[in-house]
Amino acid sequence: MKLIKLEFSGFKSFYDKTVIDFHTNINAIVGPNGCGKSNVIDAIKWVMGEQNPRNLRAMTMEEIISNGGETLKPLGMAEVSIVISANGAGYEEINVKRRLFRSGQSEYYINNVPCRLKDITELFVDTGVGARAYSIISQGKVESIITSKPEGKREVIEEVAGIGKYKLRRKETQSRIESTTNNLTIVKESQSEILHQIKSLKKQADDAEKYKKIAQEIEQIEKKVLIRKKKELDEIKNFTKTKSLNTKDSISEKSKINSELENSRKNTVENIGKVDREIENLRNEYFEDTKKLQSTENNIELNHREENILIDTLSTINTDKNNSIKEIENIEKITFQKQSELKLLISSVAEKENELLAKQNLTDTYKHNLTNKKQEYNEYREGLLRSLDEYGSVKTKVVGIEKDVNELESRIYRLKKEKTQIRNKMSLNTADLRLNENALRNVVVGKISLGDKLRKLENELTRLKNTKYNLETDLRDCREQFNQAKSHLTAIEKIQTNYEWLPSELSKFILEHKGREVLGLLADYISVSEIYDKAVEAALGEKLKWAVINNLKEAFPLINSLKNQKAGKGTFVPLDIYHKKSAEGDEKLSLVPLINVIETDPVISGLATNLLDKIYIADSLDSISNIEQRLEQGYSFVTLDGDYIDSSGFICGGLSSDGVFERKREIDQLLAKSDGLKKYIDNSQLELSALEIRLDNSNSSKIKLDAQLRDLDIKEAEIRKDLINLKDINDGNRENYRSVVFEIESFKAEKGGKVLSLADLSKYINELELKKIRFETGFKNLDKELRELEDKDTEIGLFVNQSKVDIAALKEKINGLEQESNYYLLRKNDLSLKVIIQRSDFEKTNYSKASIVKELLKLGEDKELINRKINEDNEIVSNFSAKRKQIEQELKVYDDQISVITRELEDLKKSSAQFDLELNSVDIEIKHLTANRDIEDTEYSSEQLDFNTIEMENKLDSLKNRLQRFGPVNLLAPEEYLKLEDRNKFLTEQVEDLENAMDSLRKAINKLDKESKMRFKETYDLVSDKFKELFPQIFRGGEGKLELTDPDDLLNTGVEVYVRPKGKKFQSINLLSGGEKALAAITLILSACFVKPAPFLLLDEIDAPLDDSNTKSFLEVVKEISKQSQVLLITHNKNTMHDVNYLIGITSQEPGTSKVVSVELH
Repeated sequence: MKLIKLEFSGFKSFYDKTVIDFHTNINAIVGPNGCGKSNVIDAIKWVMGEQNPRNLRAMTMEEIISNGGETLKPLGMAEVSIVISANGAGYEEINVKRRLFRSGQSEYYINNVPCRLKDITELFVDTGVGARAYSIISQGKVESIITSKPEGKREVIEEVAGIGKYKLRRKETQSRIESTTNNLTIVKESQSEILHQIKSLKKQADDAEKYKKIAQEIEQIEKKVLIRKKKELDEIKNFTKTKSLNTKDSISEKSKINSELENSRKNTVENIGKVDREIENLRNEYFEDTKKLQSTENNIELNHREENILIDTLSTINTDKNNSIKEIENIEKITFQKQSELKLLISSVAEKENELLAKQNLTDTYKHNLTNKKQEYNEYREGLLRSLDEYGSVKTKVVGIEKDVNELESRIYRLKKEKTQIRNKMSLNTADLRLNENALRNVVVGKISLGDKLRKLENELTRLKNTKYNLETDLRDCREQFNQAKSHLTAIEKIQTNYEWLPSELSKFILEHKGREVLGLLADYISVSEIYDKAVEAALGEKLKWAVINNLKEAFPLINSLKNQKAGKGTFVPLDIYHKKSAEGDEKLSLVPLINVIETDPVISGLATNLLDKIYIADSLDSISNIEQRLEQGYSFVTLDGDYIDSSGFICGGLSSDGVFERKREIDQLLAKSDGLKKYIDNSQLELSALEIRLDNSNSSKIKLDAQLRDLDIKEAEIRKDLINLKDINDGNRENYRSVVFEIESFKAEKGGKVLSLADLSKYINELELKKIRFETGFKNLDKELRELEDKDTEIGLFVNQSKVDIAALKEKINGLEQESNYYLLRKNDLSLKVIIQRSDFEKTNYSKASIVKELLKLGEDKELINRKINEDNEIVSNFSAKRKQIEQELKVYDDQISVITRELEDLKKSSAQFDLELNSVDIEIKHLTANRDIEDTEYSSEQLDFNTIEMENKLDSLKNRLQRFGPVNLLAPEEYLKLEDRNKFLTEQVEDLENAMDSLRKAINKLDKESKMRFKETYDLVSDKFKELFPQIFRGGEGKLELTDPDDLLNTGVEVYVRPKGKKFQSINLLSGGEKALAAITLILSACFVKPAPFLLLDEIDAPLDDSNTKSFLEVVKEISKQSQVLLITHNKNTMHDVNYLIGITSQEPGTSKVVSVELH
């Protein structure tokens, strides 16, 4: 596992995207103070999972996000990724990435796949590297390693031994033991409570089973009696139902036809939708093609501009090249002439020297005579030579200035070429800037679109949440109403069942004897419609509280019991003295007999007839004609409001409170209300579940949209950053352009100065030539005097001197010609090189032009194809529009047919409703018969229903008496008993499992401790031996050793370091100098690295306290360890820089930002 590459953007001082490649051996990060070197180490620690901002030299984690500078705005995100070699992990390389936004949100990736922070920390566990591993030493932390407590130094040994994972497992196991112990205590307490409950529930369960058997038998008998009564009503119901079914069949047929028409209409609507979607898709394609066409036209325009720029460049290069070739040709002609002159002069010099040599042999005899003249001659000669030297010097200056002028012209040419290139770059950069601006506009449009979708989705979410809240509120209210209704129903049923509306002692007495001597109260056997309940209660009055018994003999013991128990007074009605007789109304009264509006149990039918005989219902007492006569005839009357006049003459009237029948009716209403609320609650629960599914789907869609919006934010930030960079580059290009223009003008001005100097020197040369002529004239005059004064020998001497002067002049001229030839030769070479470069530039530019022409042809073809596709799409859209109109006509036909069928269905439904009303009236009668009785699912044969009613009722009374004797019974006891038995069995198994788990966890801890001790001891011995070995090597002598503070407790013992530098005694670490402490810490760290080589070491200014000698020792060990581990050093030490393989330079171009420059040294 080696560091291959580090890439970060927006992390601390690294504002722009920065990439650092690492060498496999020793890397050094260098740079001035404050440039951001340590931020590289911080970035690596952060991406490997560091969570404490203080370890990253920050107060909060948000401070690692770059705040920019004076000209740079703060960024919204920091991102760091490292690429490491995988070493057989299934990948060649592993890319670990971490992002942090200013909102505090973090993202983690491994190989660009989102992951958790835990996954990243687990990736580096037990590898020797990590956010806080010994292989990473931050700035100023090296000394703290050696001066820390023994427990702190132990951590280094533990990390080398890989004990960290064992400690983590031990901690997790210990936590699980504590959790298991708590669970075991809770389970045992629960089991104890359950065992206590089982004992009491066993007896209750047995009683409940017996009670259920008797109750089921009673229920079966009651059902048989009711079913026989119900059969008569079922025959009437079946006849009406047949008529209703025939009508409903007609409705079904019409509905089927209507449904088919609706389906056809639906299919037609769907076809319209499909056509609309096709048209929409084609319009989207048309929009996309239009965008492509616009992009293609922009590219064509851009390429045309580049083509024109290249044509201008080609023309400029061609003109310069032709000028250079012409100048070369002129130089060649001049050079040829100069060479010819040079050859003639050399030939002349040779001839002159031969003649001079011959004459000099004759002048020796005349030297004495000519001494005086020679002195004068020499003076002239020296003056002439000085003039020639000065002439040659000035001539050389002229040649140098001409060379400078040519060099300036060459520089001006190169700067003009650079100026053209910068202008081309500016054009291309401007095009890139426009493309990025267009991309930014597209991203902003995309963000707006996503924002609209997100807002709509949020509105939908809000609506769904409000609906859910309202539904939950309604559901809560309904549950409260349901509970209230249940509670109220229980209370009323208790009042009704336990006869709490009677005096307490009497009700208790009736309940005790009910099912035996007492069959029930008279009110129990009478049912009446709501409209007549007050009339019946007024007519019967206290009679409703009469206790019904079988015969007269049973009344006497009951009365005696009442007296003995002091339970008050009671009225007992024996059934055997009342016989059923038909209730016949008096036709003259035209009133309804009260007996006709009530329903009674057959048991008391005779009693009811006798009690209500000759009692009639009137609208009011005033409306009864001949009331006195009717009273005398034995008639009684009652109104619907409860006013009652007895045949004996007494009248009872006024307002009355709710009675027995009102309570019965309230019980029925509460039962109906409870059932309705229960159904509503179930439906609401289903609706709530569906709503929650929709909410989950909407939340998922919102998360996806948020992710897309975040991606667009990142893309927008990147594009904006690219735009800033492009604008910076453009500004730089403009600055370079201005600089080049300034240099061209400067060189032109310098060239003008050189040309003026050249003109001045030319004038000076002319003056020197005149001076030379004057010296030559004087020399000739002197020679003439010598010829006159001397003989032929003097003439020879003069000839010799003249020859020497001529030879010197010729040589000087030859020297001048050689210098001129050399200059022209250099000039020719420069021009030839310039022509070669121009030809190369011409070919490259021409090739670029050809590429652009080719690209223009391709773009033209693309434009033509896009235009053709747009025309085809328009034609298809027209066809689909025509098709949509045709489908709309079909839809109108379906709507007309559906309207006709709907009217027919309404007529049939009215008929069906009429039949349903008739059926409903029959059902109401059946319901009154079967109220609170579950007989729907019970079937009996004719033989089973052929029984003696009186015998069956006697049997029923006997069973009810037995049931009454049970008293209060817990009917849920059997089920609760079985549940507790299962629960007890389950808890017993849980206790066994938990105890086994405790044993396994303790064994696991013992195993982990044993493994930790063994690994620690082995690693400690290895590190200790290596420390002893390295110490004299690094310290150039001395001795160092490690010792355990508690050798008997290898799990908790600390590690102490003892050192003895050369020439000193063993002493405390705190007494060492700063450099010695640093060296001791380095020795400990490197010893650990030799025992367990870390994949890479990150050392921040670890060599800062070391002198040159100690640095050398340190580097020797680092070189040795680099054979096994990759090393990354931050340093200011030149010796360290000299010995590394790779230098990574960090600079700060702008305040607060960092840039990277890398150099490979070896």
